[in-house]
Amino acid sequence: MMSHSADDSLAHVFESILGASKSFAYRCDNDEAVTMTYLAGSVRDITGCRPAQLLGNRDLSYASLCHADDLRPMIDHVDAAIAQRAPWDVDYRLVRPDGSTAYVRERGAAVLDDAGEVQYLQGLVVDASAEQNLRHKLQIQRTEALDANKDILDLANNIARSVRELSMLSVNARIEAARAGDHGRGFAVVATEISKLADTNAQWAAMIADKISEAN
Repeated sequence: MMSHSADDSLAHVFESILGASKSFAYRCDNDEAVTMTYLAGSVRDITGCRPAQLLGNRDLSYASLCHADDLRPMIDHVDAAIAQRAPWDVDYRLVRPDGSTAYVRERGAAVLDDAGEVQYLQGLVVDASAEQNLRHKLQIQRTEALDANKDILDLANNIARSVRELSMLSVNARIEAARAGDHGRGFAVVATEISKLADTNAQWAAMIADKISEAN
């Protein structure tokens, strides 16, 4: 049997690991208030509350910290996992007492008795602020990329219009060359060069459109 000093040492190591990873372990009742019965780790850093304030809902419940838009979806997600006897992995926001928001990711599971009844829930809540910031940056970059693609598409459309105009010039130049006979050889050369330019522009426009389609 492990001594009290060994228990204390293990608890200290556990707290250090959870603190370094900006996370906290929990055990709670399976109720709407998410009544916490055990907390260890970066509870205050993440929730803005001391563990003692949350244990047994002494000052406030964990559920009361959940963002109003996220609480019901989070509970429904957990309930669905419990019904399937599966662990859950869910993201949601906490609103600290000072009004600031913490993005968290929770991974947990229900502990069942021999009859298959839920005894309690336990798991890990991790600070997901860095992950959320990365998602936000990626969304900004995606939006910027889509905007850039729109500009490129506009350019491709401009090239396409230019191709049509050059094609018409080429046709007109050939007509004038035919009318002028030997004197229209210059028109014929111009018509050929315009036609080549139109073909090149058309190829560029097609390549731009293809690249954008692949990117999207």
